[in-house]
Amino acid sequence: MSIEPTIYNSDTKEFFWGPYESEDGFGTIAAYIKDAGEGQEFRYHYAILRGKDKDVAGLVPVLWGGANPDPEAKDHGSGITLVDFEANHAFETANNPNGANMPMDRGRFVAVYGKDGTDKGDLTLVLAALRGFVSKDKPDAEPADLDYLYGRLDDGANKVDFIDWKSAFDVHEDPAKAKPEDVGVRLAFVNEGQGRAEAQSSGGDLAEGQVADAIECWDNALAQTYLSFTTSTNGAEDAAVSEGDLASCGLFQASLSELGVPALADVPAEYKAALDQLAKNGVPQD
Repeated sequence: MSIEPTIYNSDTKEFFWGPYESEDGFGTIAAYIKDAGEGQEFRYHYAILRGKDKDVAGLVPVLWGGANPDPEAKDHGSGITLVDFEANHAFETANNPNGANMPMDRGRFVAVYGKDGTDKGDLTLVLAALRGFVSKDKPDAEPADLDYLYGRLDDGANKVDFIDWKSAFDVHEDPAKAKPEDVGVRLAFVNEGQGRAEAQSSGGDLAEGQVADAIECWDNALAQTYLSFTTSTNGAEDAAVSEGDLASCGLFQASLSELGVPALADVPAEYKAALDQLAKNGVPQD
């Protein structure tokens, strides 16, 4: 059921709901949508805002984004969403008498996404960045950064999903080895079944120039059919061990790069830089 806006401007096509008393926490909550018109980077702009009372001058955006719906296909279009845990934390500590003692998520998450038809089927893509994230459940954990690319190609008969993510974290459980490694993981699978994963780590407690690689394949029942580990230093193989037969990987005997599966490395540097800035700094200030 749609809710009529509290106020709107028919000239600028801006719509505002609230502020309403928050049902989940301190203060008030409001929503904003603007139709920016055709020719803009995003046709629609939106935000969810928090306030300490009914004064709209004190509202703070904690979620912000834009969208370009496809008028000819309801599930096609593109958009961007920023979830600003930092803004929410700052609002609570500044306005809520109990805010400083509340467990809260920290950091920011931003994603750009789109879905459109291609000559091979419907393609969905999501490029996202997480910066300085600390879960409210583990407030003493080191802030985490994460970048990932997710996609799905659906031709009506088959679905191919692929994910590529990169982060830095300590892969050892030994407290004496506490240096975070740079870790990257790529995987692809068909119809939520057979697939291949490739992981690589470097830095941290690994020797200078050393890289550790792992490959795993699984069948339609998600049972592992092949697993290999390799370490190399400056391009020269140090050690290798494997279980199973690479031939059991079928289509996925070839690497994901050889199969042409999209990767984070394929994303233009300027796109990743823009996403990084949003994830680090929050909502752009006009």
